[in-house]
Amino acid sequence: MKKNILLLAILTYILGFFLAIIFKENYSNLNINKEKIFYASLNSDLYTIWKRILFNNLSVVFINVIGGFSLGVLTFGSTLYNGFLMGYLTKNVLLKLPISYTLLYVAPHSFEIVGIILSCYLGYVIGTTVYYFIFSKNSLLLEFSNRRTILKLCIIVFLMILISSIIEVYVSMQL
Repeated sequence: MKKNILLLAILTYILGFFLAIIFKENYSNLNINKEKIFYASLNSDLYTIWKRILFNNLSVVFINVIGGFSLGVLTFGSTLYNGFLMGYLTKNVLLKLPISYTLLYVAPHSFEIVGIILSCYLGYVIGTTVYYFIFSKNSLLLEFSNRRTILKLCIIVFLMILISSIIEVYVSMQL
């Protein structure tokens, strides 16, 4: 793994998280997918909720990875936005409930957060590879070892998102 790119991916998510925390604006009129999914799911069975959450999270991962072909611009925006959503949700839960409940609510999302950050990393790696391909004369688009690493990380990210969606629905929502 390229540590600088991984650090950039982590910082992108953290930046979005803290932007939501420090802004004093009222976000109640924003169109936020996770809240839509949650509120729309209150009358649904758990399997339907799980499918919605899994689809939403896989969409984020897909945008992050494919966003590499935009030289990381879409990846940056998607990860920043998702960090913002988690900051927004954490802030609202903290304002209304004790910190122990907040930690209980946020902890199951840790797999999801790591999966999103890793997909951001993949998008940035693809973005830098595309950049070097465009602007360097002696560059292959993706070396064989890079392709294998990217494929392995995609599988790991998929499994993390799958596990996180199961935990979110069948554990977190039952608390």
